Amino acid sequence: FENISNITFSELETKLSAREIVKNIEVDGFCAGIQANKELLTYLTEIAESNDFIDRKTGKGAHRFDLNNLKNPSNGYIYSLLNPHQTNDRLMSFAINEIKPIADAYLGTDATIHNTQIWITFPDEGNAYNPDFGFHYDLDDYRFLKLFIYLTDVDENSGPHQIIKQSHKFNGFYRFFNRRLPDNIPKKYEQNVQTMLAEKGEGFFEDTMCYHKGTRPIKPRAIFQLQFAITK
Repeated sequence: FENISNITFSELETKLSAREIVKNIEVDGFCAGIQANKELLTYLTEIAESNDFIDRKTGKGAHRFDLNNLKNPSNGYIYSLLNPHQTNDRLMSFAINEIKPIADAYLGTDATIHNTQIWITFPDEGNAYNPDFGFHYDLDDYRFLKLFIYLTDVDENSGPHQIIKQSHKFNGFYRFFNRRLPDNIPKKYEQNVQTMLAEKGEGFFEDTMCYHKGTRPIKPRAIFQLQFAITK
């Protein structure tokens, strides 16, 4: 914790100290109450609207979006803009100066940026079952931490992110054989489901070794992700 004692935020607005953020993630697997300031939200929106997105399933396409009027340009339902930090100095500075100290403290090492992404999710109307919208945990590295910031308002119909609180600490034997949970999740988990409703610009940290999912949207959603991990 020594490295975060004096951290102050310029791009984020939160009543929590960096130390409190790390403690919340350790206990619950996530920390809400994070807010991008107006300038950062505008900056992320400009990045999203001035770059080409690919269809995440095919890896193809060059699609542009207006976040205030999202329309599906193709037959896909998830579109990604990969690693915008690599070409945007302010985003890289934000990641290194404000988020890396939190990642270092939580992960207990000199963390490295694994990726940044902006992705846009549309209703998947033609698919009755889609595992993308089911509870699972990630295996991106041995340990990792993500920051999410919504770039559109997210209500119950916008595919809000859901987290099963404290599930990063669940029994290892069960987890080993159940990376994905059934639709009717075990009752002991139901009471810990946290639905992340928020206005654009609001966000949260998450250790996505927690069971989590993006719920099936009725209307589109845009979200920014910054991930730190322990290996390159």
